[in-house]
Amino acid sequence: MRIVLLKALAVSGCVLALTGALAALHRLNERSLLKLRRFDTLALWMAARLVPILIVYFALGFKPESDVATCFWPQAVGAASGHMPYRDFESFFSPAFPYLLALPTFLFHDPRVLILWLSLFEAVTIHLTARLAGLSDPSKQRVRLLLCAFVAPGPLLLSVIGGQEDFLLWTSGLLIWGFVARKSDLAASATGAACALLTKATIVVPLAAFLGMSRSRVRFLSILSVVGVVTATSLWKLTGTAFLAVLSQGGNISPPQIWLLLHLLTAGAIPAGTNAISLIVVGGIVLAALGLGARLRDVLVAEFPPFAGFWVTLFAALIILSPKSQGAYFGYLALPLLTLVANDRRGLLLWLVTGALVVVEPSLFYRTGELHPAHWSQIGSMEARIDIALQFVLVGCFSFFAWYAWSVTRDSVRQFRFVAVKP
Repeated sequence: MRIVLLKALAVSGCVLALTGALAALHRLNERSLLKLRRFDTLALWMAARLVPILIVYFALGFKPESDVATCFWPQAVGAASGHMPYRDFESFFSPAFPYLLALPTFLFHDPRVLILWLSLFEAVTIHLTARLAGLSDPSKQRVRLLLCAFVAPGPLLLSVIGGQEDFLLWTSGLLIWGFVARKSDLAASATGAACALLTKATIVVPLAAFLGMSRSRVRFLSILSVVGVVTATSLWKLTGTAFLAVLSQGGNISPPQIWLLLHLLTAGAIPAGTNAISLIVVGGIVLAALGLGARLRDVLVAEFPPFAGFWVTLFAALIILSPKSQGAYFGYLALPLLTLVANDRRGLLLWLVTGALVVVEPSLFYRTGELHPAHWSQIGSMEARIDIALQFVLVGCFSFFAWYAWSVTRDSVRQFRFVAVKP
């Protein structure tokens, strides 16, 4: 439980730091904002990523844990040694992802370099998000967005302590959306293919949405399908069926998601989660992404807020419904959701609360013996009771965000159609 308490203390520190920073922002004048604009992203990355990484892992001597130690580092070492993903070492990511991790190991052969490496990609993603959200010019709205993205407990601790890479899916979405919005379907196809090789299988959800949004689906599928066929064929010859192991992870239950809670509320009548349920959920969300992407194409490619709302709706649904969920998956939607709630005090507060809880709850879950209770009497310890309560809260938060984000998209569609038909 020591790590849970340390995370709780770190969350409190982040909240205090963010509160102070936002209060200071309120007192800034326009001249100060102009000075900040020159180096705001770099300065915040150094203050909220580089400095904490140096303190935690170098000054205090903590060792990377979680996915960095057990998953990312073995993949990086294997790829750097010339070994083949799936065949020579375990990987549940896309085939090029281990090679992306391997790059910094040639400069510094230590797991800590991966946290720093991924934080650089996160900084680029935050910068792109602010730019595409229309916040390139100096403004308090821009600085508020950057402060929350860098200093809020969820993003900061998921990056510095967890070393999570889930934000890369949103990075991919931003890049592909930029080309789809400019009607460059071939460029979008090539970008989608590259991102599919560098991230994880979950990218099938946004790719389906972009297929629906594209002006020419044949062009969008051209490079993407060729790369997909060549990659799958090559992996089949080199690894056999080993590269399909990711499909078996759907039944690997992790919180927060609704099946664990329904399993408890129905006294075990509803299973806590199976691989079949996971495949059905992902398949259903992929079909919804494709259909709604096509139906709402005009507004989704024309404006950033409805696209961000559409993205959040899809991934909030995935987090709630997929048995293979995690608090870390908050990274899938944290940045696009932040662009929607940054100027809404209640929404921003709930975003902050959710980010704090997704850092603490999974640690609590795994330290209570991965409890999947079918009855309230099976919840014996106080830690397990707290974990179940937090899961209910998180499912409620993600359900609210799904509704909130869809409302943004729906209202944008109505306004877009009204303007289109107005004489």
